[in-house]
Amino acid sequence: MKRLPWLVVTVLMPLAMMAQASRAAGPVAGLLADAAAGTLRPVMGLPGSAYAGRAVAEGLRAMLVSRDGQSAFVQKGDTLFLVQGLGADQEAEWRELGSGAGEISAAWSADASVLAVWRADDKKLSFWRNGESAGSADADVAKVLAVDSGARAVVTSRDSVLLLGADGERRVLATDGGASAAAFAGTDAFILRGSELWVASADAFTLFTGGLEDAVGLAVSPDSKLLIVARAGEAKRVDLVDRETRTLVRSVALDFAPLTVAPMSGGIFLLDPGEAGKRPAQVLDTRRDWAVFFIPIPGDEPAASGTAH
Repeated sequence: MKRLPWLVVTVLMPLAMMAQASRAAGPVAGLLADAAAGTLRPVMGLPGSAYAGRAVAEGLRAMLVSRDGQSAFVQKGDTLFLVQGLGADQEAEWRELGSGAGEISAAWSADASVLAVWRADDKKLSFWRNGESAGSADADVAKVLAVDSGARAVVTSRDSVLLLGADGERRVLATDGGASAAAFAGTDAFILRGSELWVASADAFTLFTGGLEDAVGLAVSPDSKLLIVARAGEAKRVDLVDRETRTLVRSVALDFAPLTVAPMSGGIFLLDPGEAGKRPAQVLDTRRDWAVFFIPIPGDEPAASGTAH
């Protein structure tokens, strides 16, 4: 199959060119990516009374929603797209980023300005800033864990962890094993390796804290003061670790095993994306004393009018 040039095909395509315009009517608190169904669904309302609306995009092979809930990186068929304008009462626009028949890994920056995408097809890590190409780096990696607004990404393979930048920065952090999650706080990159949390500062890569058995996700609080660690297994909780003192300041007990801790809009973090008609999504709301809420995801509903098919 002939593949599209990765850095050349960046033509804006209104959604109407693929189907009718996708919209989510009413206030939208974020987007849920349902991997099993291959759909993007808006979260209508606020946690505590929210529910997942009808799909605004379907038939997707891979999805990654930005923190502000306004954009998503998706794979539809063998083509990659940046979808922008997914907020309420907006017509989404699809920007084609090239082909992607092989393995794909991607990450959004916390401010949703930078997208980092790795493709197994050409083994390159490509950076996009506000929808425009911002450079690339050769990378024989397995997964992109995090990227910051300066277009610096933490990537990992089975036996190594690297920090790569769009400006040519290439820093090998570890060669004695990979990592499972990462998050940027300022210029520091915090990296989860097994039960240990490491930090990559400007001139060092050091152990930050340990004892985090069954950790499955890592994020930074909206004020950047706390590290949020989701733990499954017997722990079933979310630990909040102070960045300055390196101490555990609070644990939030859960009655389910979290799968991740992914930032959504408005200080909300996704702990479990759920599955339509089978189990609800679970979110952590930092604005309401770190309360946990579930979001029902109805099944067997027709797609929203104008959904991309």
